[in-house]
Amino acid sequence: TINQTVNILRSSGVGSFTNIFNEGSAGGDAQFFYDFNNDGNLDLIFNGVSGSGTRLLLGDGAGSFTPSSTGIDADQLIIGDFDNDGFLDVGQQIVSGSDISVLFGQSTSSNAFTLSGIDLTTAYDALTSYNEVSGYLTSAELNRGKLGAQLSRLEAAASDVANKRDLFADAASTIRDIDVAQEVANLVRQQVLRDSAAALQSIGSLDANLVYSLYNGLG
Repeated sequence: TINQTVNILRSSGVGSFTNIFNEGSAGGDAQFFYDFNNDGNLDLIFNGVSGSGTRLLLGDGAGSFTPSSTGIDADQLIIGDFDNDGFLDVGQQIVSGSDISVLFGQSTSSNAFTLSGIDLTTAYDALTSYNEVSGYLTSAELNRGKLGAQLSRLEAAASDVANKRDLFADAASTIRDIDVAQEVANLVRQQVLRDSAAALQSIGSLDANLVYSLYNGLG
């Protein structure tokens, strides 16, 4: 950063440099290169002060950058995937304060990355092609990592659903067993009541007949 201007110098590989990009609205001294939209190309983010705000510029892999979004003035920037969604987020320490603002990244890239224009004629062309291939490999690794993480989450969710299904099946079986046991208990109760009533009636009839016989015998 020179006079609050971000400059990018491309090396020729033989000790000379060419200024291929400059951004005149950089207000701070914190600049980072990360692939924020997972397209395989490095992007540029720098903090801003005095109203310029934090700025994110998306790289095209050839040295050009397009403004994407802006934030508030910040003394420091902290880059990381704070919510574990596979996209980089930005933490900002607010100027003249102790608060920290967090901007959560949401990729809008299709993640489609194609190799084209590979040229090894000169050292500069070979370096450019190498950077393009490296970007492709980086994008492939990032996408593979995200797919692996998502697959792990799906497997964990499927296992949880299977466990809950088994618990529900056990609960349903227990409820059915309780219902059957209750029906059997009611049936036994009714049978005992009927048998008791019949026994009482038999005893009552026996006592009456016995008294009548004794009376007749005495007479």
